[in-house]
Amino acid sequence: MGFYIELIKIKNCFICHYSQTSMTDFEIMIEKKKRDEDLTGFDDKVKAVVIEMHEIAKKDRHLNKKGEAAINKLKHLSAVTEDLKKLELLSYFLENGILTAISDWLSPLPDRSLPNVKIRYEMLRILDSFPPIDTVALKESKIGGVVNYLSNHPEETKANRELADKLIKKWSRTIFNLSTDLKALYREERANRSSVVRPGEPGWIQRARVPTASTTDYSNRPSYNVEIPLSRKPSKKILNRYEKQLLKFKDKRSKSKQNYKSLPFSIEGRKLSI
Repeated sequence: MGFYIELIKIKNCFICHYSQTSMTDFEIMIEKKKRDEDLTGFDDKVKAVVIEMHEIAKKDRHLNKKGEAAINKLKHLSAVTEDLKKLELLSYFLENGILTAISDWLSPLPDRSLPNVKIRYEMLRILDSFPPIDTVALKESKIGGVVNYLSNHPEETKANRELADKLIKKWSRTIFNLSTDLKALYREERANRSSVVRPGEPGWIQRARVPTASTTDYSNRPSYNVEIPLSRKPSKKILNRYEKQLLKFKDKRSKSKQNYKSLPFSIEGRKLSI
């Protein structure tokens, strides 16, 4: 979108400039056509550079799979960086997917090895020189994942890790719309920590407080932390050896009483075992 806005601005400035001169309508049309051809030429050149960067990265991946030295990106590094540092072409590069091409150059090779350290350094420096990048472009190019990988890689140099970390923080503020004044955030965080009353300080109360009911209205019912079994049947008690013997004794005693009560009583002494 930035490219088209700039194009409109250039065209408008061109029309205003030539409307104040004594040129004929035909001459203005010819000059405008020349200007449009120049802009189209810039756009075509930028597209060619982006396509070439992808092709060079593809050749290096192919060489790496064959076990050969992947040196194509290193050979073309100076020419590519020279084009990417041209400020007048910056908006064209961003519009034509330069972030995806840089991500391709910074990505690990098929054997998981990193590209040459010079390539990583120059590409990270170019990314750092770019103005704030649109959130959609950052997400679509996946450049953030590659740079984050380099910032945590143990084989990356200290300078490159610091530069990659700087880029991640800058892009995170863009994506999440965070404040760029990190010092103010740190001061506020320290002030909040210092306001907490600690043991031994005035206002510290060393006793338990009575919990109060929450007055919050929940749109979703909070889940319980305690699991209650659905079955409420009492579990069967396991008896030890003593309890088992006592239970048997009570059972025998109750049975003997029942047998004693069931015997018929005779005053003549019949049915007695004498």
